[in-house]
Amino acid sequence: MSEDVMVNYGAFSFDNSFHGRRYLEELYTIGLSAEYLALATGISCQTIVKDAKAVWCVHRDAGHPTKKEEATTFQKAIQRFAELSAKSQLSEDQKKVRAILSRWLGMDDFLLGMEMTMGNLVVPECGKECVPYLALVFDIVGETAQPPSSKQLWTRYLREIACGSCATPTSREHLRRDLVARFTRAERDHIRPVWPDDAAEQIERMLAISLSQRNGGIIRALYGIGGRPRRSMQKVAKQERVSKEAIRQTREKALDLLRRKHRTTLRRLMRLAPETPKMTEILLLPVEEIITTERARNCLRYADIRLVGELVQYSEKELLRIRSFGETSLQQIQSTLREYGLHLGMEFDEGVKAVVQKAREAL
Repeated sequence: MSEDVMVNYGAFSFDNSFHGRRYLEELYTIGLSAEYLALATGISCQTIVKDAKAVWCVHRDAGHPTKKEEATTFQKAIQRFAELSAKSQLSEDQKKVRAILSRWLGMDDFLLGMEMTMGNLVVPECGKECVPYLALVFDIVGETAQPPSSKQLWTRYLREIACGSCATPTSREHLRRDLVARFTRAERDHIRPVWPDDAAEQIERMLAISLSQRNGGIIRALYGIGGRPRRSMQKVAKQERVSKEAIRQTREKALDLLRRKHRTTLRRLMRLAPETPKMTEILLLPVEEIITTERARNCLRYADIRLVGELVQYSEKELLRIRSFGETSLQQIQSTLREYGLHLGMEFDEGVKAVVQKAREAL
């Protein structure tokens, strides 16, 4: 292959000229083989080895690497990948290094498989008689229990590696074991949650205290609750001697009322209440991951508050001094922090402060 060829690799084109292949020095120094780099970039092995000896001054012993050397290479590769992934801006060479390391680690298919597997295990398990109640709760809550996305889980894990708050894995097997453990730990309350024996009674009580007898009867008929067969809107409309549209409106108003009055209780039944991950994991999250309102996000961005661990060290008065930051944003942030067991004005020991500071520097 000609040394001037531009090799396509994902979103990149690799310039194989002498100056264009300088990024390979870092990858080769980390320990990636000349054979792998040749396969990934289209540059010949001979050229890479020649550059290593003559230009980069990196000499390797011939022969197959030992297990210790393989472990060292893997640790260096995942550490560097984590550092680059934590940065908000990268040079072109850094983007190429990250792209090649990503492919070398080979985690994309594994993470996708984990997400699909866990997604199949989050629907609550209940007896046949409770299936109509389950359908009703789904419609009221408006969401189902979902595991964190593989991308989000992977990003959090890399962030911890980059700032040194968790051990760096020594192999792909070690890395995958860690991720499986994290996935199942995060979702232990969502994996096939079994409804309590009185779930149907709880929902019946909600219907009785919140809806009129007529509207409650319409909801029971539409969902087949109470041992009745499920009926279509057309049939219910005919029985009630009203239009199908009137039944649809009655259903929507009833669901909205139940949603406003009992959403928290129903979310608990569906295991949708906020999780309680380790404190360190929460502190290292970007504030955008837990603060959902645009105004509050913009104000925190203006004040250069990037991590949850930085935010919780501020007092109420300090936040209110931020431009355009008002009482509404303050209440929203306080409410969100309470869900994670946090509050404003928190004080940490030097070890925690150092971890947060290192994560901040990695951005």
